[in-house]
Amino acid sequence: MRFGVHRHRRSRGLGRRRGFVLLTVLIVIMLSSMVAVSLLYATKAETTAQAAGVRGEQAWAAAMSGVRRALALAQGSMPGDSTWMDNAASLRHQEVVDDGSDRWYFSIWSRSDSEVSPVRFGLSDEASRLNVGVVPADWLGRLPGLETNLTEMPTNTVEALDEIAGDGFPEDPPPGAGETNTPPPMRAPAGTVAAFLAGRGLGVAALFGEDANRNLRLDPNEDDGDTRQPADNQDGRLDAGLQEYLTSLSYEPNVDPEGNLRVNLNDAETPLEGLGLPSATVAYVEALRRGGQSLNHVADLLEAEASLPNEQGAPVPMRSGIGGAELPGLLERCTATDATNLTGLVNVGTAPVAVLRCLPGFDESLAESLASTRVALGPEELRTPAWLFTRGLLTAEQFRAVAPYVTSSSYQFRFHCAGYGLPSGRYRVVEVVIDVAAVPARVVSVRDLTALGFPLPLDLLETDGNVGGTVRVAPREAPGGSGRACFAAAFPSRNPLPDEQDGLAWRPSLSQPYADVTSARGWVDADRGPVPRL
Repeated sequence: MRFGVHRHRRSRGLGRRRGFVLLTVLIVIMLSSMVAVSLLYATKAETTAQAAGVRGEQAWAAAMSGVRRALALAQGSMPGDSTWMDNAASLRHQEVVDDGSDRWYFSIWSRSDSEVSPVRFGLSDEASRLNVGVVPADWLGRLPGLETNLTEMPTNTVEALDEIAGDGFPEDPPPGAGETNTPPPMRAPAGTVAAFLAGRGLGVAALFGEDANRNLRLDPNEDDGDTRQPADNQDGRLDAGLQEYLTSLSYEPNVDPEGNLRVNLNDAETPLEGLGLPSATVAYVEALRRGGQSLNHVADLLEAEASLPNEQGAPVPMRSGIGGAELPGLLERCTATDATNLTGLVNVGTAPVAVLRCLPGFDESLAESLASTRVALGPEELRTPAWLFTRGLLTAEQFRAVAPYVTSSSYQFRFHCAGYGLPSGRYRVVEVVIDVAAVPARVVSVRDLTALGFPLPLDLLETDGNVGGTVRVAPREAPGGSGRACFAAAFPSRNPLPDEQDGLAWRPSLSQPYADVTSARGWVDADRGPVPRL
């Protein structure tokens, strides 16, 4: 009996120990499972984040492909040619690449003055704006929102703008021994319209008007009075602020249509033969030189008459020989200055009425007449501003007064570009300024507007299937941000034309993608180096 009781007690003690071991094993298994699940979740989250980063970078790459398309389109334009203004076939919903999971596109647009469409798929030229670096204060005072007296402003020169805010591209500090340059903090280019207005107590409201999200189209909250921000006048039209009328970037090379420097008629050493000028004009300019007189602008020759010295030094009445028929050729080939670049000329072929009415001798009626007349003109006639005279809009005296301030060329352009993938809905939105007067053409600035949301409704991106040339890109390796998903469904299947169709395709090296145009900081400017993602 005692032996049986002892064995029963040992068996019961052994059972307790086995139960404890089993419980311990179960706890260990449960903890291990929790760790495994946590690791699996972390791995999945990291994989998802990496995929989102890659898609965000691919969206950026798609947007940059659009920038290259815009550069090519702007470079291919001639004075008077406005194909860059509204070119949906090349700039709307252009397929970039199908990577197997997404089809990537870009779209480029600017603000439209049309009542039919809220945007136009094209570029906006800086020459259609007033350059705050050179225009007189009384010109600016005629703009909407600047009707107040601005005559007490500092002298409007580029130097004055630099005093306000510098040139906008701070120099990197020199590296120490064994060190490399550290990129400076990214900030908006200074010496700009924003800096100019800030120096006069005007802020964001004056610059962007009702366009709170800067998408260049009228949204419901921008046309409901004071119900929601921003405050607006409920007139059914977008007041885009002074950004539509002011610039600090416009300039053009002083060259003829073939790219050669124009001939300076004031240079006494320059021969006048071979320029295609009428003999009367050659004699008139030679007489001006003999008399020590100079031209303020070659338009001073239009229907000009004066008493000038002949070869014997005796004054004789002379006529310039320049009328409406000769004026376009004179403006194309000749100049009255040695300057290689002309700053701040206003393109009368593209400037809005609000800018045109600021020109000397112009009023609202004349500006409206000019705007309505130019619609019916062809590219050949629009190559020079001579049509202002030949179409009877200005007298010879009025044309001579305004000619030094106007042009028919545009070399700097601003636009919005979105790169996006379907069906993932990842996107990047940028505002870009390019300069095709520089050699090589360059990107002046890229401002990332992705955080403001996708700016266009899907129906605006629908096309008739006539998509332009495909532009091949590859995602960059560097991780980056991504836009928020916004698309509910993918677009219908497209059949893009071959890459060579329009000559605008861009094929970067797959072994070193974007080495020629991008860096970790953003876009690379050919002259100034990296242009920050602002």
